[in-house]
Amino acid sequence: MTSEMQKLIAGENYRPGDPELVEARARAKELMALYNATTVSDGEKRGLILDKLLGGRGKDAPSARPYTSTMAPTSFSATTSSSTMAAPSSTFAL
Repeated sequence: MTSEMQKLIAGENYRPGDPELVEARARAKELMALYNATTVSDGEKRGLILDKLLGGRGKDAPSARPYTSTMAPTSFSATTSSSTMAAPSSTFAL
């Protein structure tokens, strides 16, 4: 059976009220609030938050505030573009 997250990623119709998707959106909002509360001097902290939010980023990827998104990803390679979203992870330890 295909999960609602898998349907979302595949571009198929999905139920936005699915508990997994609701949790992913809530976590993305938490991470964006943390990131947007940082300053330029918080470079390392900003990087950690962005890695959790985006699932990874390129070595020299710039980070500027504010950041907005609708969902946190599950897995990205470090070379994945930040304009691509994927499913949220069930682990979000920061």
